[in-house]
Order: sequence, then structure tokens, then C-alpha cells
Amino acid sequence: MMTQYGVGSYDSLAVCNDNSTYNYFHRPGVGSSSNTWIIYFDGGHWCTDQYSCNVRYGSNPGLMSSRNQPKTLLHNYGITSPAQSNNPYWWGANHVYMPYCTSDVFRGGSYCTMMQLFFEVSLLARFLQTRITSTWQFRGKRSVAATIKALLATQNLKAATDILLVGSSAGGPGITGSAGEIYQQLLAAGANPTRFKLFSDGGWFIDLPEFNGGTGATYQSDAKALMSYTKATFDSQCMLNYPDAAWKCMLPQYNWPFLPAPLINHEYLYDLGNLAEDNAQPQDYETFRSLMTQTFNLSGNSVQTANLTKSANATAFSLLSSRTTAVTANKPQPYNATTFPGGVGGAIGYKPTIANQLASPLNIFAEACLLHTTVDSPLFVASDVNGVNFNDALWQWFQYDQFLVQEIDGYAGQRSQASCSQPPAMLTLAGR
Repeated sequence: MMTQYGVGSYDSLAVCNDNSTYNYFHRPGVGSSSNTWIIYFDGGHWCTDQYSCNVRYGSNPGLMSSRNQPKTLLHNYGITSPAQSNNPYWWGANHVYMPYCTSDVFRGGSYCTMMQLFFEVSLLARFLQTRITSTWQFRGKRSVAATIKALLATQNLKAATDILLVGSSAGGPGITGSAGEIYQQLLAAGANPTRFKLFSDGGWFIDLPEFNGGTGATYQSDAKALMSYTKATFDSQCMLNYPDAAWKCMLPQYNWPFLPAPLINHEYLYDLGNLAEDNAQPQDYETFRSLMTQTFNLSGNSVQTANLTKSANATAFSLLSSRTTAVTANKPQPYNATTFPGGVGGAIGYKPTIANQLASPLNIFAEACLLHTTVDSPLFVASDVNGVNFNDALWQWFQYDQFLVQEIDGYAGQRSQASCSQPPAMLTLAGR
């Protein structure tokens, strides 16, 4: 079980949308994994104006409030499961679950006035569950910072040797936007993890126009609205490089070359989140898959690196170098890639050189399934492309600093739902 802890004593302004205290959940690590940390940012889309936030609160208040959160939490499947059979590599680690109740991809920084806040906390407002104009708080950024502060003060995060930030769906922009700030918090507290890496699941939101008209909402328009309405900010180095288009830094196709830590992505080639956002219909799915694959740009380094300014390059390289130089001498032997082969359209193995994350290729594992996320479901240990199991690949990538994962499903069309939800050993050729 993970136990709930509030962060109000570390920052009274670390709150959910309805001004309820932000809480995190933690389960201590055991044995040899006691200094490994999984910090999981949950997802759940977002809201970008008063109306959409009101609708969100009415349909799912748990995405905007901590008032009815349980005191303990158990995830039976996925990367935070305590069951070794369901989570063979990560079950014994310290697990931190960060609920998503700020609706701002954990990056917002706006607030309501004191008069509005007084109305919100009044018994009448709570009883009626009503809102008045602009009373929503967007404190995702402060909630993340307060959680890390609390973990350092009370849960011995300072002793962490290995840290994996995990973002599911909207949690993906949360980890990419927060990574540099979290790492600086760790350094300031005297922590010095050997590994500090990022894993985004279902967070490869791409910059596309709508397929068939509709509301006009796209990831580009949503990113702009999040910046305007919630005052969200994203990775600072990326924003330096896009001073006139900082919205791009919410989207991984633009931000990953600038991140201060290695990133691996798990994505479905028919991602339900993207398809819904872009109003794609079944006849559009293959076009969407082609466009998504193009954003991976596996033929070479991302073109975004060409736009890197000298100042940003120096800062980002310095941050990464300070983290990797100390561990080079004690790095374990490289994994024998010949026993862990890639398949059609993919490559996986030991990458012989790495200058820094800005110049390293994209780590991507993409299945031809009509799904969205895998990290908190039984699919986490069953995900398979070209004979490579994703959980195995994730573990190897996390263990070795110079490990490259690029597995793009070569299956023509969508896999059957059976093949997308069963372990590889149970698949038949027809099912693939």
C-alpha cells in the first residue's frame, strides 16, 4: 500500500484546482531497491478556460480536488505495483504516486483573488459544490516542488541513487517540464543520484491540424491556452530556443532535444488521445500513423537541435555533464545486444558514444495498437514489438547510460486487440 501525505506544511499554496491541499502517496523501497525511486505523474488531460474547467469538475471532481482521496492506495498492475509477478523489475523500489488534480500538466502558476478564495472555502460553497468566475487554482508547478521538498525532508529521497520520473499521458509534459527544476532541487539538498531519467507513456502529443474540422482544439491551441489561462511554463532550455513559440515546449517532438535528462517514450501508433484531439475518424488512422512516425525522425538527429542557442547549449550541457561525469568510471559493462535483438524497423542495443542528451537519438517504443497508455495496466509487462518486450527494454535502458531503444512496430495496420493485450508468448502468428 502507498500512504497519503500532504504537502501543505511545505507550501500552503501547493493546492488542487479547488484549493484543497495537494497530497502525494508513497511506499518505501525494500532491500537492494531501497535507493531506487519511481516518481509517477498521473494524467487526465486538462482544462483551458472557465467553462471547460466547470465541466471537468462536474464530471470528474477527482481530477480537480483532493477532498475525497483515499488515505492509502494500491496499484495492482503497472510500474507502481508491489507484486513482483506483475512488476518484476520495479516492485521493490520507492514508489511515489502524484495525483493529477491541477488540470495544468503539473506546470500551472495562476491563482484566484483572496475574495474569491474566501467564497470557495466557505461552508456554503462546499455544500453547494458551486464555483464563481475564475476561482480555479492552477498550482501544478508549486505542487511538484513541494512534493519533492517533502520527500527530501521526510522520506530520505536525498539518499536516492537511481530516479525515474514517469509521466502518463498529461503527466508526460509534467515530467519533461519539471525535470530540470527537480534535478536542481535534488542538488541543492545535497542529493547526487547516479541515474536521473524520464519515461513518458502516451505523452507523445503531436502538432497536427484537425482532420475533419470540429471544435478547433488541437495540441497546439491547447498548449497556447494552458500558457495563457493557467500560466503554465515548460522546459526552460526549450523555451529559450522558441522565444516566439514557447507552446512548442509542451510537445515532445519539439522539446526532447533540450531536456536535461535522458527520455524514453512508449507510444501507440494509433494513440487514442491524439486521435480524439485531432478529430480523426477510422479512415484517417493510417494517415495519422504515418504522420506520427515522421515526428520520430529516426533518420537522424531532430532538426530542432539546429535551433539550439549557444547559451542554452552551454547550460544544458553543463547540467548533464555534472550528472554523468562522476559515474563514468563505475559504469557497468554494456549489455550484450546480440542476446537482445531488434527487429524490422527497429534497433536496440549499446550506443557506443554519447556526448549529451541534446545530440543523442530519440528513445521510442511504439506499438501498432489502438490504445493510449500502458504504465498502470497489465499491458506494462506485456507490451511487445518485434520480439522485444518493452519492460525488458525499459529496464536495460535505465541501467545503462548509453543504451538506445528504437522499436517501431513493423506490423501493417492495426494489431488485433488480443495481440495488444497479451504477453508475446501467448500470441499466435495470426494474432500479430
